[in-house]
Amino acid sequence: IQFHVTIGHAAHSLYTGCPFPAWMQWALIGYAVTFIILFANFYYQTYRRQPRLKSAKSAVNGISNGT
Repeated sequence: IQFHVTIGHAAHSLYTGCPFPAWMQWALIGYAVTFIILFANFYYQTYRRQPRLKSAKSAVNGISNGT
């Protein structure tokens, strides 16, 4: 939500003719978009992707870790 609000704020500043340099507003929009993409990728990799089946590795003494 934070990055969407940031994009909206920068876009509004471009629309209303704020005296702040326009190239910096566009850079801020691009920056926020990259964070949205990165967080979406993190969310997908962490919560939506099916977990891989992990094979139990035996320790040197023949007992698996945790058992």
